Amino acid sequence: MKPYQQGDLDSFCGLYSIINATQLVVGSKITSAECERLLSKSIALIEQKRKISEVIIAGLGTRQILKIMEKVCFKKYAILRQKPFSSASVVPLNKYWKTVQEFLNSSKCRAVIISFETKEVSHWSVVSKITHKQIVLFDSSERSRIFRKDCSTKKYTKRKPVYLDPSATYFMLAK
Repeated sequence: MKPYQQGDLDSFCGLYSIINATQLVVGSKITSAECERLLSKSIALIEQKRKISEVIIAGLGTRQILKIMEKVCFKKYAILRQKPFSSASVVPLNKYWKTVQEFLNSSKCRAVIISFETKEVSHWSVVSKITHKQIVLFDSSERSRIFRKDCSTKKYTKRKPVYLDPSATYFMLAK
């Protein structure tokens, strides 16, 4: 038997991904106290529509993530959001990978919020760097990277155990 860790029983990864992406975009201008206020304001916003107990167990969907980003982070920290795959019904892995790579490599003060699924978990995270072989995460859990050889943009399988959801991929950058 081993003890549970934060994230084992709760689904706050969506909130943490917003805060962690904001940290990457804003940099040292954001303090721990401000991050705590972001979390508090995000929870207050969620509670206007849902019970917080539901969110703790079920997590956040894309609409809630967008609403929190827009109402809590973007105006205060002068952040822009792009949803690069919103009009595409199917995005090949090579196109997904290249688009994320070009975005992150084009300038500093950028982050990418992603949603990925495996057989065990559905998780929101933040991409801080991407190489030809792997995604480097700035993550609220212990996961630090996702290898390209394990990824699919269609569904996860035994051979490709990580599904990257293009429709739930958000680019964040400083204005």
